[in-house]
Amino acid sequence: MRTPLLVAIALVLSLPAPSDAQAPRLQWNDCGDGGALDNAFSCSNNSALHFLVSSFVAPIPMTHFIGSTTEIILASDVAGMPSWWRMDESGCRAGALSSEDPLALGTYSCANPFAGSMNLGLSHFEANYGGDPHRAKIIVDLARSDAGVPLVPGTEYLANVIQIRSTKTTGAGACEGCSQTVCLELERVIVAEPQLSIELRPNGISWPSGVSWHDSQGATCFSVIPTRKATWGGIKSLYR
Repeated sequence: MRTPLLVAIALVLSLPAPSDAQAPRLQWNDCGDGGALDNAFSCSNNSALHFLVSSFVAPIPMTHFIGSTTEIILASDVAGMPSWWRMDESGCRAGALSSEDPLALGTYSCANPFAGSMNLGLSHFEANYGGDPHRAKIIVDLARSDAGVPLVPGTEYLANVIQIRSTKTTGAGACEGCSQTVCLELERVIVAEPQLSIELRPNGISWPSGVSWHDSQGATCFSVIPTRKATWGGIKSLYR
């Protein structure tokens, strides 16, 4: 099993469940209150870029923040994950997933703790997650190249920016399933100092812990698994 880069170099600190204001969250295109929970794509071109942005509130003062890891579970209601979402090395769209340096992409609605550094990003896509062909997992890391920066409790910070490219959506060699509804659930965000890492998990009290993907005519994630609770908090039961 792959060990996240930042977890491998730090000791995990167990903290009580985060309060509602401290829970990490996942959105399309932005963090803070500027992001979206739903992304509708026409699946009509190979050039569009899609960005998943995770964020967190530092639960304690951090003097040397060096980076973060975000883990996301994908769920589909078709017989296996659509090939459009197979971004693993042997998948139809290998190479379509990357961890991006937010400094190269513009500004965001929450604080950016990666400013002033040359940053290294890594990404990993695991198909058939947990032995279930309906599920997959995304893990991304982003690390500063210096000794770190201080973070202030109560401030929402950007954790990771995940880029999903639209290669092989249409035309010769296109991968099937772009228009299929897929749910992406934030499992956890890990924030790290040189000798310490803190695991933060969503609590789903005031905002959902996941986002949805579908084409312009598709349904949202609330109808993906009708036999389960029709809330993002209920979708967590799929991943246990």
